[in-house]
Amino acid sequence: MRALTAALAVAITSVLPLTAVAQDNDDRTTKRWQAQVKDQPIRAAASVQDEFTTDQITMSLKFSSVHQTFDGLIATLRRRKTDILREAEGNGMRVAEATITAMELRRRRSDSDDFGYFGDVTVLLTVTGFADPLDVAARLKMLPARSVGQLQYSLSKSGLEQAEAALRSKVLAKIQREAASEAELRTTQLGDMLRFEFETHVNRRSPKAVNVVIISGRGLAVFKPHGKQ
Repeated sequence: MRALTAALAVAITSVLPLTAVAQDNDDRTTKRWQAQVKDQPIRAAASVQDEFTTDQITMSLKFSSVHQTFDGLIATLRRRKTDILREAEGNGMRVAEATITAMELRRRRSDSDDFGYFGDVTVLLTVTGFADPLDVAARLKMLPARSVGQLQYSLSKSGLEQAEAALRSKVLAKIQREAASEAELRTTQLGDMLRFEFETHVNRRSPKAVNVVIISGRGLAVFKPHGKQ
């Protein structure tokens, strides 16, 4: 029993110095790495994503008209377009853009009689300023158009800028935390930010609602290390 106890004590005594040597080697390796990267820039990257409610909708409107003269047809189509734009605005909504994407003008005639002219116009209309998609649906019923289709929800320029600003702030905060952790490992402090790159991408529609989109933001920053005082 004494022989077993003595052997065990020798084994423990021999293990302890090896553990201390391994720890000492790790410390030296860490200090060597810290010395190598002390003056190197600190780089950090991060990405986030969030949901945003869209504030504009784009739709395709078709309307047509007939007139005995070509000039009369053009004037009638212009009035029809003006009526549509006027009716599209209401309840806080406003027309952001109206673009003619297709137009067909032709003469209506038979073998013996002249029936005048026919015109068919397609307008891509974008409205903004609505709080609820049902507000848009209510206005669409009042439009003097032959058909309405291809409804697409999106963010306006100002809405997209606000979303990008919110994502940028979140990404930058996350990057600064990552960079601060890196600086702590180096036993330095985080200095001035030398460079910051940021981009956003509209990923997909949210399954929660037809007028909600998911946008991701990704950033990369480079910081100057600052030695501790």
